[in-house]
Amino acid sequence: MNKALVGRLGLAGLLLIFFHPLLYAEEPPVWMSFREEPGDSARGGAGRVLAMQFENRSGKVVAAYVIRIEHREPGAAKPSAVEVASTMTSALGFSKGRPGFQPGERWTDRVAVRETSEAPTVSLDLVMYADGSHWGPDKSKRLDWLKGIRTGAGLERQR
Repeated sequence: MNKALVGRLGLAGLLLIFFHPLLYAEEPPVWMSFREEPGDSARGGAGRVLAMQFENRSGKVVAAYVIRIEHREPGAAKPSAVEVASTMTSALGFSKGRPGFQPGERWTDRVAVRETSEAPTVSLDLVMYADGSHWGPDKSKRLDWLKGIRTGAGLERQR
């Protein structure tokens, strides 16, 4: 290690640089767990269902969220298929519908998914709050879509 660098930053500075990702790792504002359940394929339903449980651990009202479901075939590095499930509430600006998810609130959701040989990888991709702020990697590119819905609902209310 360069002695000049150590002298300028000091041991505390070097430790901060080394541990920075660990110190500032952001915990998701909404906790999520899921389990797979058999669907009701006998009645034309999906052959596989994800039963998901959520908890709003943020201090804000959740207006919408996006779940990303990746399917991989055995041995494949990249997903063979990606499904996206979105849930929106009246907190986006709709006059009707379920109110937003309050801080500390727990809820469940179920989504039908395609049949594959491997278990899907499920992740919380985006959370939008009632105030318009958001959290998440948005790999599914749904943020602009949700912003548009929120803006459109606001314009509709003004009519």
